[in-house]
Amino acid sequence: MRTPRRRTRMLLAVLAACLLLLPATAPTADAKLSSKEWKALQERYKVLFGKRGETKAKAELIKQVASDGTGRAWRLMKDALVAQVQTLATVQKELANAAGEQGEIVKQGIKGYTADQENRLKALNAEIEQLDKDLAGEREAAGAIVDAIVAGPEKLREIILKQAKSSKPTDWPFRAAAVAVAAKTTGEKDSWTFLMRTISKDADPRVRIAALDTLATAESKWEDLVIGRLADSHWSVKLRAAQILEARKLHKAVPHLINALTGASPRLAQGLGGALQSLSLI
Repeated sequence: MRTPRRRTRMLLAVLAACLLLLPATAPTADAKLSSKEWKALQERYKVLFGKRGETKAKAELIKQVASDGTGRAWRLMKDALVAQVQTLATVQKELANAAGEQGEIVKQGIKGYTADQENRLKALNAEIEQLDKDLAGEREAAGAIVDAIVAGPEKLREIILKQAKSSKPTDWPFRAAAVAVAAKTTGEKDSWTFLMRTISKDADPRVRIAALDTLATAESKWEDLVIGRLADSHWSVKLRAAQILEARKLHKAVPHLINALTGASPRLAQGLGGALQSLSLI
């Protein structure tokens, strides 16, 4: 027999789930934004999300959406984070491809470059520099969305995690969004459990990188998790972990960085070597 307290908890969970499933345009009695203001935000959302660029505008839009404080706002923030992690993955892939091509040309040009190779290297250097800037901006925008979700009700995060746990293997963007939120709320039991499982066992490296992106600015419980990804099965996850360890000046990671050099590809070896050199000089 269910107790009154248990029945109340179940009703609240159902209510929160219903709010997330409502159409984003549905009016709510406690909405702080008018229908006209909300529609304008929706139109702006369509313009900004799903593509790169205008990262500050994305962050500002999310602040305005969060100010509505209702189910429609929660749903739009969730959708925004899913769209943003897909944009991040696209930029990361382009950067990896450009860096890989750069590495191949450098390897071939040990005894000197042809004119075509020199021109291509110049173009790649400029492309990589721009992609690095794009990636930093998109990560900042994703962080703003995560912060907005974290500032929302805990029930919202519980629902996001529950949906992620039952997602299909092809639904990696949603799992990436969920683990990004979990990595920011490690003090919540469900978040910590989901993070620990996903960062090491999710089949898609893009999901594991999403967890690392949030841990890059975490205040606690991040060190061992990031170091652990130096033993990941995918080079891109190892590289992201090395970048974070270098940026956060974690000297105890040096032995692990050295171990990760074994069998590393040229691109990964370059990143690991750079981290080791930086940490040795600090």
